Amino acid sequence: MTASARPRRDVINHRRGGADQSGMATPARPSARHPLDAVVGVARGLAAGSDPQSAIRDMLREVIESTGATAGGVFVSDRRGVLVPAATSSPMLARDFGPLPVRVAQTRQPAMLTGREEVQPFLPRGASAVSALGVPVHDVRGGFGSLVLFSERGFAPGALNTAGVYGDFLSLALRIGRVEREAGAHQKGVEALSDAGRAFVGLLDLEAVLARTLDGAESLLGSTGGFVCLVDEQSASLRLGLFRWVSRDAVRAVMAHDRFADILRETAPRVVRDAAPYPMFAPLATGASDRVGLVAVPLRADRTTACLLVTMLP
Repeated sequence: MTASARPRRDVINHRRGGADQSGMATPARPSARHPLDAVVGVARGLAAGSDPQSAIRDMLREVIESTGATAGGVFVSDRRGVLVPAATSSPMLARDFGPLPVRVAQTRQPAMLTGREEVQPFLPRGASAVSALGVPVHDVRGGFGSLVLFSERGFAPGALNTAGVYGDFLSLALRIGRVEREAGAHQKGVEALSDAGRAFVGLLDLEAVLARTLDGAESLLGSTGGFVCLVDEQSASLRLGLFRWVSRDAVRAVMAHDRFADILRETAPRVVRDAAPYPMFAPLATGASDRVGLVAVPLRADRTTACLLVTMLP
């Protein structure tokens, strides 16, 4: 069979080096340094505040080099729980990474496959390898994923242990990345809520402001309903109120409680994980089949008018 007639094989090789006549990369020169020297540098970068996504790409490159792999990727769960590539050594793996990343993420156990027959069922379409391994990674919030490596020549001794150490540092980078994303979303929500609160002063269309306040709470907390009200502190009378997905009777019962005025004077939000045991908030949980949580946020409209936002947690 001539070279032009050979069946096409996609190359997932990432390692540095030349290429032979088949198009596959030739082995790179073995590194003289300790396999974990590079991860120490990446860890120091994370501690110094480097970008977590850049650290993930750097660690993937280094673990491929340290273990004798020819390709690999880091895969994480998205918001729907579907595994997606966070970093891969080639576009091919980003498009089709085979079943091994999912297996490792679901079992949360490392896996080592040797020999073409054992590896074949777990290969991406069109790829070839004689060894494969995977270790679980996670971002501490239940988002499990995997680091998966493939080799066309066999891994270096101790590759699974080396990959496990890199997996631990990858998990750290994923956690830092999640915290930064959540902090950014939280900041945007706080800004939306603050913008709505500042608009109370001198604004005539108070009903629109209350609606914007509920909108800001939904953006910040992903709330599933609630109410916001303006109360005259001197007379303890309701000036204006707006509610969503809660009954008018439940809101009236909350406002009629003898401790309702106290919460208006609180200086920080109150998080209630379960409304049922709290007499003031229990009416909001009446008839609910599941536990009802909420956040009560006291706001200030002007010197004589208090505002309370109560938003239901999903």
